[in-house]
Amino acid sequence: MIKALITTAVLLVAPLAFAAPAADKAKPDPAKRAEMMLEKLDTDKSGDICLDEFKAAPKGKKAPDPAKVEARFNAIDTDESGTLSKAELAAMPQDKGKGKGKGAGKGKGAGKGGKGGKGKKGGQDKPADNGN
Repeated sequence: MIKALITTAVLLVAPLAFAAPAADKAKPDPAKRAEMMLEKLDTDKSGDICLDEFKAAPKGKKAPDPAKVEARFNAIDTDESGTLSKAELAAMPQDKGKGKGKGAGKGKGAGKGGKGGKGKKGGQDKPADNGN
């Protein structure tokens, strides 16, 4: 009887132990995310992020095209002040991830039923024309 009671209790409580870590992985709310960004990127402690601070961020350093980093900065800087305020950072769309996953692809050549480009039935796309 006691063994059955203990087994039942373990079966009821065990899922809760595994559900708790999932809450830790939840992304912070926009205001909290903005605070975290200011804390990490605002090196001169002015209360906002300038373009140089934005470019010095890890994603800014890794970007293959500096013009795209500047364009992203300008898109977030809605009041065109040349700096990103906490409110602008909070309103910024959240990134989808760290870019390490496999996406469906875009344009021609997504292949095998991918969502990108026009292809033949069965997902067999034409090779891209490289001008050769």
